[in-house]
Amino acid sequence: MQISNLQFHVAQFVGIILIALILAPKGFCASDSPQVQEFTEYLQLGESHYYNLPNLKKGDTVYVYMQRVSRNLDPIVGITKDRPDFSSFEEYFTVKLPEVLDSGFDFSEAFPEFAEGYFIAWNDDGGKLRDASLEYTVQDEGDYQLVVAGAYNRLLRGKMDKRGKEQYSTFGKYSLIIGVNSPEVLTGEATPTGETIAHHFGKFHKRVQEITGDITKEKNFYEFALNTLDKGDTLYVFFQATSGNLKPSLKLRDYGSKLLASDNLSGEKDNAELEYTLKEEGGDYFLVLRGDPRGEELTTGGFRLLIGTNSPEVLSGKAKTRGRPIVQEPIEVNVALMIDQITDIDQRKENFTVVGLLVMHWVDPVFAYNTDSCKCSQKIYTPLQFDEFINKNNLKWPRFLFWNQQGRRFAQEEQYIVYPDGEVQYLERFTVTLQAPDLNFTRFPFDPQKFFVRILSVEPEDLYIFKPIKKFSRMGEQLGEEEWYVTDFHTEVSSRKFIRTFSEYIIQIIVKRHKDYYIFRIFLPLFLITLVSWGILFMKDYTTRVAISVSNLLIFVAFNFNIGSDLPRLGYMTFMDGILFTAFVGSALTVIINVIFRRFETTGRVELANTIDKYVTWGYPFIYLIVVLALLWLFFY
Repeated sequence: MQISNLQFHVAQFVGIILIALILAPKGFCASDSPQVQEFTEYLQLGESHYYNLPNLKKGDTVYVYMQRVSRNLDPIVGITKDRPDFSSFEEYFTVKLPEVLDSGFDFSEAFPEFAEGYFIAWNDDGGKLRDASLEYTVQDEGDYQLVVAGAYNRLLRGKMDKRGKEQYSTFGKYSLIIGVNSPEVLTGEATPTGETIAHHFGKFHKRVQEITGDITKEKNFYEFALNTLDKGDTLYVFFQATSGNLKPSLKLRDYGSKLLASDNLSGEKDNAELEYTLKEEGGDYFLVLRGDPRGEELTTGGFRLLIGTNSPEVLSGKAKTRGRPIVQEPIEVNVALMIDQITDIDQRKENFTVVGLLVMHWVDPVFAYNTDSCKCSQKIYTPLQFDEFINKNNLKWPRFLFWNQQGRRFAQEEQYIVYPDGEVQYLERFTVTLQAPDLNFTRFPFDPQKFFVRILSVEPEDLYIFKPIKKFSRMGEQLGEEEWYVTDFHTEVSSRKFIRTFSEYIIQIIVKRHKDYYIFRIFLPLFLITLVSWGILFMKDYTTRVAISVSNLLIFVAFNFNIGSDLPRLGYMTFMDGILFTAFVGSALTVIINVIFRRFETTGRVELANTIDKYVTWGYPFIYLIVVLALLWLFFY
């Protein structure tokens, strides 16, 4: 049969169309062939990531599965369309949402209202455990965007008796599987097919932080360490004088103290500004703030510092704070010390031994983890296990030492408890001997003494600051030290400066001696010895008086040695020394006087001896009393 030209051309056209459809590139129309792509990224605290899904066709079904890999990340995902700018999401997620949560709402109550209006489709906990997954069938062809972030979880901060609830965005490493027409993605185990169906095109890095302070003669500069910044981030800094004659200057340095950027070093302006784009990732950058020297003096006054990443509005001085801090802020470490026993106070060595329980707890997001990983509400580590954990993850923790410790500290039990939100508790039952160089025996034995327990942070104050939990620091009811009793007890935190400044937690214990021992074992026998020395003077036989007064003096010398064995060899006189010396002089004088009277008797001057003896006998107690009163005034007033 002969084919007409018209039929031939029609057949040719149909053939071309079929060939074109067969050879058409993927994505030209809705395709049934599965496409899967996987991303593995790290979501920083307060950060959100954005992915572009270009050229989706009507009828395509997009599948997304986001799985936590590390830390305490609680993933959320959402899809939008034709949205090149995510500033409204960033504004809500980092500024408005925390304000709503602070007012008492929970994340699961507050976020859905926003998400329903912002996303075409979104999900929080649709996958396994806390994983997020979603499925969306494309209604209109075009470019779609995928937003991933960490949900806010409750953070139990700081208070050991009544914990205040605060909500904090979660973070960590994640695995993101995106598929087109690939329902197996929802299992979280789909295998990438090699096609590029999405592009990771951005992170939320717009952060602004405000800091105020004073530059003084005593603190004439500030050096702020910065948190980790990404390569390509642009750092904006605005340093403004708010009072005084301050002429602010700025320097940005790297880990090797290399100067990267600076402004107003000559002090010509009232403000200093700088802008610097990071050429490499790092967390070892630091910012130096100074006042410009004018003549011999440094300009001083109050200041306001605005620092931001990828936020040029900072240079106007009007940027609002947002996002996680750029400057490293010191972590508060709550410290409580419960002293159960004071087992020994060695006055000669000037030290004391205590048995107690040390409790420290702090919140650091780097310790956070997801409870699904261990099916537990807390992780408990021994010291060896905790050291391995710290070294493996390259972490820091508020290491410490007893600053006035002598010898080694014996730890009967140590335990580290790590909670999912990053709270860490350290408990240690210990026995330690501590120096007591502050002992002052001037009023011995009526001398109140101060004992100090000094716990010093090994890490500087720009990393950790101690904060006392006064309600939980206490003294035991039975200290085990019978000579002393506690009259006062309080805690404080101070700073100890070496090359850098370190936080120090101090417990001051004020104790006094029980008086009964000294009254009945020292003062009463001493009074009797003195009374005997006086009583001897009433005897008329001078020979007998000499013999008895010498024996009494020897008794006193032995008594003095017995008392002195408990005290250190001091370079100053104590009240007890004054009393003993007075008694010693009195006893020695009675011997000398009786020898003189015996001499008068043997030389025939008995009447003279008897006359002087009357004055000595009745003058002795009055002179002794006057000397004791003088000692009381000298040592106690």
